[in-house]
Amino acid sequence: MALAAMALAAMALAAMALAGPTTPVTLTRARPGEAVDHLMTHSGGDMEVHGADPEAPGWVIRDDSLTPSGKVFTGPTDRNACGPNADRTACPRWLDSQHLTQRRSYIPDNQVSTLQWRELEVLAAISLALAAFCGWWICRRVN
Repeated sequence: MALAAMALAAMALAAMALAGPTTPVTLTRARPGEAVDHLMTHSGGDMEVHGADPEAPGWVIRDDSLTPSGKVFTGPTDRNACGPNADRTACPRWLDSQHLTQRRSYIPDNQVSTLQWRELEVLAAISLALAAFCGWWICRRVN
């Protein structure tokens, strides 16, 4: 009987954790070359472009640079403009010529703590269920 009560409490906690919405916000806008925070160039010539955005406070989930066709930009990189021996202003100019758009999804600051409480509730429910199972298993083995 106690095991059933514990399982019911765990399910109730899990349901409460999943009940309220924590909806990420998505911004899509032009990404100028000088707004790039950092670039990652891979050995095959692929490139990742990430930018700083003061208008997206909170927990960033996704940050993509999109081509004009809407696909995620992966390069290829122009080594003359963005290579190790290039001028510091050449790469931002080259990125501007690509007409990239930034798509950033984030959870706003005012919802991060709500998300953390939900995670705590889910983990507590899993812990209670595991503790109940262990108690049941031990009682079964002792008797």
